[in-house]
Amino acid sequence: MFTFNLGEFESDYYESEIAWYIESPKQLSVLENHLNSIISLTKIVVDEPTKIDLFVMLHAHVIAAMEEFLSGTFIHEITNSDELMKKLIETDPKIGEKKLTLKDILREQR
Repeated sequence: MFTFNLGEFESDYYESEIAWYIESPKQLSVLENHLNSIISLTKIVVDEPTKIDLFVMLHAHVIAAMEEFLSGTFIHEITNSDELMKKLIETDPKIGEKKLTLKDILREQR
């Protein structure tokens, strides 16, 4: 069986994605772009079996776009508010009890 390990690339990708969520307030416009593309794709003329497959894929795309919007908005709003960050740390046991090393703290300060 073939396995593919993205390793450092995958880590860098997710770190840059999280950094974008934290810094950018454009989650709504990204969602609107996805939804507009989906609307355009529903207008494509194809045979009936292909149309069913297309709508299944578009349904999955709507769900993925909504998930991205909700998670990105959550990350942006929480990380850019001291009050919300404090409330999250105080009320979520997994986050509140997470152990950080000095190495982790210094890496975040860069």
